[in-house]
Amino acid sequence: MNALPPQLPALMPRAEFYLCMARVFLAAQEDLTAAHLKDELLEDLKSLAKDLPAITPEHLQTSLNQLDNELGLIKEYSRLFLTPPAPAPLNLGYYLDGGVMGTSTQAMQVYYLRYQLEKDQAFHDLPDHLALNLQWLAWVLAQLLEEAGDEPAFQNQAIQDMGSFINNYTLPGIQQLVKKAQAATEEYQLSSTWLDLIEMTRIQLEADLTTLKTLLPINAESSVKPAREAPEQREAAADARPDEEIQCQACGITFTAGEALAEMISRLKTAGVAHEHILVCPDCRETGMDNGSMKPPGSGIKHKG
Repeated sequence: MNALPPQLPALMPRAEFYLCMARVFLAAQEDLTAAHLKDELLEDLKSLAKDLPAITPEHLQTSLNQLDNELGLIKEYSRLFLTPPAPAPLNLGYYLDGGVMGTSTQAMQVYYLRYQLEKDQAFHDLPDHLALNLQWLAWVLAQLLEEAGDEPAFQNQAIQDMGSFINNYTLPGIQQLVKKAQAATEEYQLSSTWLDLIEMTRIQLEADLTTLKTLLPINAESSVKPAREAPEQREAAADARPDEEIQCQACGITFTAGEALAEMISRLKTAGVAHEHILVCPDCRETGMDNGSMKPPGSGIKHKG
């Protein structure tokens, strides 16, 4: 393994945290119970808190004790995130785009594809699921740990990508999720377990975004900004060319950009950021992702449970 660059602190703890939380937010698929969180997750979080001061496992321990029984965790998960009409969906595109498979979700897929993540056939949700966002962050952090010592260009690009991803998608999505979860927790008189888990993740995302911004080269900082509010980004969206013919960087065929991809290209050009990596046709994008849960190839990061 390559040496850890001194300016990138606590890469492994950050990756482990996001991977742990990704598993938690797939609680129904993972068959998690309150005992799993008390016996495994709390232990992990207490260990990670030594390197990640934003983590506060004590609050979670208190909220877990509020659960009525062992099945309370999944019952509350279902009530908040699954049972139609779910008051607080874990699909971040719901908050970012107001619908399914919008521009934000498609942009997330582009980031996933860029880092060559493999699909998990057992996963049957959309690419904008919070768990997939967190898995992607864990995987990129793991790649930084393994490769950045000898690959400064990769390091800078990965830091820029993570900063943009968190700032434009994961963080604004989870901020809205917190509000929805808080309202639903009060309305249905639930324990604060899931609200605390979401809030803990939000706080760590904010802390990591602050760190990432300090590591970016000055000429790349412009790419880490709210894609939905900045005037120059609105102008970029207006300048998008949906009818533009583009050559796929994966298979070489020519295809029409379409509205979503054209807008992403225009935004990146406006920010002065390389955009060649997103020039991928729909067929290659679908083959690379297929809406699957992501399995980082070769990653040694595992949940300790």
